[in-house]
Amino acid sequence: RDINKFKFIYNLLSRNSVYEGSIDSYVNTLKVKKGYVVAKDPLEKIGDEFLAYIEGLRYTVASNFKKFNVNLNGEELTEGTQKLIDRLIFIRFLEDKHIEQKSYIKKYSESKSPYLEFIKDCKYFDKIYNGVIFKNHLIIDDIIFGNNDDWFRKICFEMVDSFSDHKFYFNDIPIHILGSVYERFLGSIVRSTPKGIKIEQKPEVLKANGVFYTPTYIVDHIVNETVGIIINNLKPTSLAEKSFADISCGSGSFLIGVYDCIHNYLIDYYNKHKNEAIKDGCILTETGFYRLSLRQKRNILINNIYGNDIDSQAVEVTQLSLFLKMLEDENQ
Repeated sequence: RDINKFKFIYNLLSRNSVYEGSIDSYVNTLKVKKGYVVAKDPLEKIGDEFLAYIEGLRYTVASNFKKFNVNLNGEELTEGTQKLIDRLIFIRFLEDKHIEQKSYIKKYSESKSPYLEFIKDCKYFDKIYNGVIFKNHLIIDDIIFGNNDDWFRKICFEMVDSFSDHKFYFNDIPIHILGSVYERFLGSIVRSTPKGIKIEQKPEVLKANGVFYTPTYIVDHIVNETVGIIINNLKPTSLAEKSFADISCGSGSFLIGVYDCIHNYLIDYYNKHKNEAIKDGCILTETGFYRLSLRQKRNILINNIYGNDIDSQAVEVTQLSLFLKMLEDENQ
């Protein structure tokens, strides 16, 4: 109940203070002890490299979309470009997790008609995975982009070439890192110009002096102190009746945290109640440990998790991240 500490925290973390840069100002006052080195998290470094990659990818894709269809406006280019990138990332994730045994991206890199094959395979993926990512889209499922698709073949080659700087192993990248990358990626849009395209930051991002992603440890703490307390001691049938919503979900960091919280709780519950684990369809691993089936993980997304955001691209990233979360252990 120290009033001075309260004032310090309020002046640091209140909405107006954060908006005016209080956190940055405070961080700048901190000093590192002599002899200590502040090391960058390797995963953050991977995130920075991946962000630079997909930003370059956005420019390449948007430029070619505009070249083949000059009537596309900035909003259409922004949406179509992200949709294509989302599909490619999802496919690479499936390949790296060995959920799909076939190397589709490599096939496109060697194909004479890579974009047309890509469109055809997306229809197959839509039937199998039944998610928003592969639903028919007026822009990227247009065969006009297959007329001269060397640009697409090159993108795919760089994604699978062992010597490329653009090959990432999605099996080793945590979903929350992808979310943090996308949060920054979504801060920019494509603008159509008479001569081509430009990438510009959104006005609200410029006003806020950048995009800020909530650190995982803060997400975990908030979720554990809210959702974790609510679901504690609940049976799976009762838990399935609970709904948790983020009405300004952004790229889904808190909803991913909610999913993890419920998922981990159920695993702990079922391994303490093995008769129920068998009855509810859990999967017994070689080590004698029960994990959730794909159906059970899908039910978490359907029954428990809801999100909304004014930015439709952010909603799609949330859906992508949660879908990848659901598939995370399906190669076991």
